[in-house]
Amino acid sequence: MPQLPAGFVARPALRELLGRAAVTSVCAPAGYGKTLLLADWARAGNERRTAWVRLDSDDNDPDRFWSSVLTALARCAAVPSDSALCGPVPPGGDTASSVAEVVNALDELAEPVWLVLDDVHELTAVPTLHTLATLVRHQPPTLNLVFAGRSELPLPLPRLRVEGRLTDLTAAELRFSAEEADTLLRSAGVTLDAGELAALVEQTGGWVAGLRLAARSLPAAPDREAFLAGFAGEDTAVADYLGDEVLGRLTDDVREFLSAISVCETVTPPLAGVLSGRADAGVLLDELSGRRALVTVALARQAGYRVHPMLREHLRAGLRRQRPQQAAALHTAAAHWFASHARPHEAIDHAGRTEDAAVVADLLRGEAVGLLLRGDLRAVRDGLAVAGAQRVRADASLSLVAALADVEAGEPASAESALADSEAAWPEHPGAELESLRSLVLATYALLCGRAPGEVKPGGAPATRPWAALLSGCGLLHAGDLAGARRGLAEALRSARERDLGYLAMHCHTALGAVSALEGDYAEMAGSCTAAVAIAAEHGLGGSPLLAPARLMLGFAALLRADARAALRHAAEAAGAAGELPQARLRFLIDALTGAAVADRGRHADGLRRLHDARTELGAVTLLPQPAALAALVEYRTALRLGRQAHARDARTWLLARISGPTERALLTAWWQAAHGEFAVARRTAEAVAEGDRGVLGDLTRVEARLLETALALGTGERTRARRCLASALTLAEPAGLILPFAQAEPTVRQLLADQLGGFGTAGPFAERVHRALAEREGAHAEGLLTGREHVVLARLGTHQSLSEVASALSVSVNTVKTHVRAIYGKLGVNNRRAAVVAARELGLT
Repeated sequence: MPQLPAGFVARPALRELLGRAAVTSVCAPAGYGKTLLLADWARAGNERRTAWVRLDSDDNDPDRFWSSVLTALARCAAVPSDSALCGPVPPGGDTASSVAEVVNALDELAEPVWLVLDDVHELTAVPTLHTLATLVRHQPPTLNLVFAGRSELPLPLPRLRVEGRLTDLTAAELRFSAEEADTLLRSAGVTLDAGELAALVEQTGGWVAGLRLAARSLPAAPDREAFLAGFAGEDTAVADYLGDEVLGRLTDDVREFLSAISVCETVTPPLAGVLSGRADAGVLLDELSGRRALVTVALARQAGYRVHPMLREHLRAGLRRQRPQQAAALHTAAAHWFASHARPHEAIDHAGRTEDAAVVADLLRGEAVGLLLRGDLRAVRDGLAVAGAQRVRADASLSLVAALADVEAGEPASAESALADSEAAWPEHPGAELESLRSLVLATYALLCGRAPGEVKPGGAPATRPWAALLSGCGLLHAGDLAGARRGLAEALRSARERDLGYLAMHCHTALGAVSALEGDYAEMAGSCTAAVAIAAEHGLGGSPLLAPARLMLGFAALLRADARAALRHAAEAAGAAGELPQARLRFLIDALTGAAVADRGRHADGLRRLHDARTELGAVTLLPQPAALAALVEYRTALRLGRQAHARDARTWLLARISGPTERALLTAWWQAAHGEFAVARRTAEAVAEGDRGVLGDLTRVEARLLETALALGTGERTRARRCLASALTLAEPAGLILPFAQAEPTVRQLLADQLGGFGTAGPFAERVHRALAEREGAHAEGLLTGREHVVLARLGTHQSLSEVASALSVSVNTVKTHVRAIYGKLGVNNRRAAVVAARELGLT
């Protein structure tokens, strides 16, 4: 029985599986730790009952084989010295009779024994295998058989499997986990970080021998990252081991077969047949995955197979170094096969590996658009790089593909250059498909630049139809035809889903989110944009510049939920995704969202400045009325609360020049009237807004009007009217989950909400939700809002001391106290001492 080496990694979970069934088969290629696993299992409690036979080619002689078996059994402590098993095998006798005598002797044992036959792949002679099969068929209950080898024995094991009398351990069970690999490497003095360890385990496939070879070579590697990247294909020790222990034991034709299919990560029998030229490729794959375990079944439903990762990389490296022309031919064959089987990503990947520009260019013309609409930008860009800049510029179709790739990457300058190349290379007779492609790419480029898409011409290719529908829907959206846009975009989304065009579906959801936003359906807006971001994450498109609008709308949804922290996070993500896109409107909205969220977090003056700067930078660029109204309402109210009348008038003038509808105009008027003591007039104005048309912001404007009515009614002691107005506001706000208006309402309104919980009927659950959100918000805002000195000054604002007296008590100048007071007012969103004291009490600051 072999000794366990230093640094051996025990595997108790596998150990528990051994010896449970009548027959145990441990089958895996060389280097998977089969022998050491069994030795550890035997020494862990079965040593005295284990007979161990290490087989070699000489054991193909039946007499030699049975002599080895009996010798091992005789040495087993569980076999008494007077047992017939301790006698020699008569040479040249009747083998069948000898096996029968062995079975009888085993049956007489007082306790069971385990017979371990290690390296059973050495047994190939039919007579010996026949006698072993006889032992399996007549196996007595006192004998447990354990077979360990690189290939499965041609014995009646399937029958045992069906009967539940066989335990199977293969390479899949024997491969090391990351934790086990880490233990092995550390025992050799090698420590890897999590990323390096994961990469090594993936590259080796958990192959123990590969991990040991890596542990031996890593300490001397000058560049650990480079070593890990090329370990399987470049390390001499690995090459020697695989050449001697794995490939050296195969026939020439099997080695050539494995070499041919190694160019692909996964192969099916038809693809393997194309690569190898063998009609029996499927049979050979089945044999290699079964008896030899050199390949594994990767796709059971599609009969897909995968060569062990280290062996595959070793074979690939050999092809690259020794037979580069054959490697290129194999990749070309794979590219054409994948292209003919509607797998363009793999086709272009293999075409790129051929470094044959003509092959790559041909595939790009047919497959690149579909890949880009699925979101496979990297494959297309890699293919364009192989095709070469000169070839791409001279080909109108490839230039349009390059332009579309640049659009997807958010690089408008590069896209414009590629479009110019396509015009320069435009053929005299382009054909309908090329004309269609140009119109689609130009329209998509226009969207990237924030312009309305022009007229599009759908082509005959299936992928272009939903693409054209998306662009047409976006055109209707830009024109303000929301109903038509929704119909077109819904159809485009359905078609994109049917064709698995993830990138296109992402943009359909984003555009539908914009439609919902302009309709005032903020819940639907958030749902569509969440779906867009989820698709982007699934396809690795999280950084797509054209995802910026979705992130922006999620930010506005968060702001309307009174979650300013999330709104700022989304705004930052939108700004990062937008990069240097030439979209003044998008930048205005990102800056406006940021300003509104900053103000909502208590930094009112800073937020107001950001909102003003956003308007200034936008200049004369036109806006749809909805985003203009939303930004202006936030800025206007913030200015009023800070007592900046001139700023408020400026924001109102800006908005009146951009919207024609009366609803939002009237709300601004009502706020102004209330701020200047014209309470009766303000009430009538607010009531007209609440009971009138929805306005461009939908129910948001009417909610604000009802909350103003509530505050005015409380101010005149009309508590019943105030409750009725507040209930109406809750009912209007619930469908879209609008919490921000309540958070920004007067303190008396928020107190009424708290007092009347449980009395709002069907709006009761939403009232509870609003109340919880406001409580959490106030706690978050209060924490760290004021500095220590500002807290001291705030405490004295509630007294009758003048600012001069406060300064004297604190031993500071009166100007210092005024500076602190201005900071307190700005952070609390108030403009006088009394309001500061009330706001501080509500926030739990005093």
